[in-house]
Amino acid sequence: MRGGCRIALTGTPGTGKTTISDILRSEGFKVLSLEKLAEKFNCLGELDYSDNSKPVDIELLNTKLEHEWENAPNNITFIDGHLSHLLPCDQIIILRCKPDVLEKRLTKRNFVTPAFAGFVSGHSTFSRAAAEILTRVTGSDFFPGGLMEHPIEPGWLEFEQGPSQPMVLQWATYFDAADEAGRSRLYGGIHVPADDFAGRKVGAYCGQAVWDLGVKYVDGRLIPNQLPISLHWKGDGHYEARWPQRRGLFYGVGRRSSLNKSDPLVSSINFYRATDKQGSWAFDVGPRAEAKGFLMVIESLSDGLFLNPD
Repeated sequence: MRGGCRIALTGTPGTGKTTISDILRSEGFKVLSLEKLAEKFNCLGELDYSDNSKPVDIELLNTKLEHEWENAPNNITFIDGHLSHLLPCDQIIILRCKPDVLEKRLTKRNFVTPAFAGFVSGHSTFSRAAAEILTRVTGSDFFPGGLMEHPIEPGWLEFEQGPSQPMVLQWATYFDAADEAGRSRLYGGIHVPADDFAGRKVGAYCGQAVWDLGVKYVDGRLIPNQLPISLHWKGDGHYEARWPQRRGLFYGVGRRSSLNKSDPLVSSINFYRATDKQGSWAFDVGPRAEAKGFLMVIESLSDGLFLNPD
């Protein structure tokens, strides 16, 4: 490569920018640090105590370097930094790395962050829902006896080494255990606090709603006194009866010759478990139609509740 130029050496953290920069320096090349340039031209912000670093005002730095770097350098100069490609450089080198290798490198740096976008924590959601239901089943939010203990032996963890000493986890209430289940995902670097709290809210809502609906299945309040049935003409003597269903309940459809329960059934009643929100039964009306009768639709909590409709 003839003449001087500036080359940006960029890439996400952990791809090897520092290692490559050290090799380039050992070979006699000039390597500039983006952070050092930002400090030199007063383009650093206030200290961020969360990661103990100062953010670079890349737009301001770019503006100042456009004038400073108006002329080409005498030699090849590399600029090291994951934002260096935004500076007025002549060429750009982007370093990449296999995801599994990158994960190991960042883990060694204690770079604790999920390897995916933030989503609601399933641990927080299901644990909180379980706590809501257990509280209602037992009538108390406390574990039996007021305390639950879970002993952990040294080396019990699978995703990292530890613990080094025996320890015992203790919870007074179901909610204490549920909250710690959610926090465990923060300790492992799998979720951030926002994922945990959102999951607790969703779990609380779902747990309460499931309990309220489940009680109706047990005490029979889920079944109304009368099942609304609508009749729909399909043309040419064809009709279809429709009725609303609840998923999980059983429905039986049959015909009688009259409204008198002592009269024999024209057709048998076969119960089925509802899988959608609407049930239906097709029949014909006309010279060739089936014998006249009355349609029966039975809604039941069990398929054996009406084994003998007579």
